[in-house]
Amino acid sequence: MMRPGGAGPVLLWSAGEASGDRHAARVIRAIHTARPDVRSIGLGGPEMAAAGVELLADMERISVVGLVEVLGRLGEILAVRRRLAARLAGSPGGQPPNLFIPVDFPGLNLRLARAAHARGVPVVYFISPQLWAWGMGRLQLIRQVVRRMLVFFDFEAALYARAGVPVTHVGHPLVEQVLEAPPRDAARAAYGLDASDLALVLQPGSRRGEVARLLPPLLAVAAALGRERPGLKVFVRVAQGLDRATFARAAAAAGVAAELVPGGDAAVVRASDLALVAAGTATLETALLGTPMLIVYRVTPLTYMIARRLVRIDSIGLVNVVLGRPIVPEFVQGAFTVEAVVAAARHLLADPAARAAQRAEFAGLGAKLGPAGAAERAAAAILDELARTEREAAR
Repeated sequence: MMRPGGAGPVLLWSAGEASGDRHAARVIRAIHTARPDVRSIGLGGPEMAAAGVELLADMERISVVGLVEVLGRLGEILAVRRRLAARLAGSPGGQPPNLFIPVDFPGLNLRLARAAHARGVPVVYFISPQLWAWGMGRLQLIRQVVRRMLVFFDFEAALYARAGVPVTHVGHPLVEQVLEAPPRDAARAAYGLDASDLALVLQPGSRRGEVARLLPPLLAVAAALGRERPGLKVFVRVAQGLDRATFARAAAAAGVAAELVPGGDAAVVRASDLALVAAGTATLETALLGTPMLIVYRVTPLTYMIARRLVRIDSIGLVNVVLGRPIVPEFVQGAFTVEAVVAAARHLLADPAARAAQRAEFAGLGAKLGPAGAAERAAAAILDELARTEREAAR
């Protein structure tokens, strides 16, 4: 049996942030299991590397959020783009990849998808850019250069189908990942929590810039709540690749006796009574785990000003977007103050009925995200396109 990395078809991947790295890694493992002759290369992070991807560039070099923040990494982003574009052209080695698989991250990946199409490399896009949030201006380019979109949400599948873009709704990998978490009672027991304990988990994001902006005010919230409730247990999730010592210093400076846990540990979320969550995929995970939450976010003032002119939706929390109504309070930019979040958190911690009301609303989320097995469905779709490419090359 040939191991990934041996002779055989080559898939070029491009993932620029932590959730894409995590979701792509599961798909890559499924592909390598089904076709051990496949070689995966590209841009990614530690999860993709562990899944067998030969990294041409580490996503940590370019993983930033915000229109203005990108400028600080522009030189590195352009260097990574040139490296991947050269690989699309067959350099080094003289042979282009069989497929190019961008993973979300449209600022980089749509340009690379255009370059791949121009070189005759089929593009299978995994995890759709959020056209529904940023407007439909990118749809024409996607129609021109993408052979197939693999999407998480049913409303995305409908959007692409209407536009004439071949699309496969694979469902969301979080559904399966959440099934791997222990039940709430077992999770609480693992963290030494009894029935009377209240636990708060802070989820400040997966990028350094996010953490720098969100962690200090979140710890200030935890400190204030801890003064009101001396027995409150505080956990902080630390995303893979981030420096735990930075989190420990911030917690000590805020006077919070926080327990730091790995970012991939879903059990701590299930064990907690309340989560303070950076807007993004983590809001979906938290809701699937049945944990009440508040959503927070903050970017630089200039980025926010530009984004408000471009964003086409009222909510930024994915759980609110997918459910179609504002279930979870959002504290964004100027509204994200320690005092406002403390007041909302105080209410939820003091009112079991309010927490139960959020949990009841979350119950319908799983049906909107599809059944378990998203990674295997995505892998099957990619392998179908690979087989099609191989048949075309053999003619």
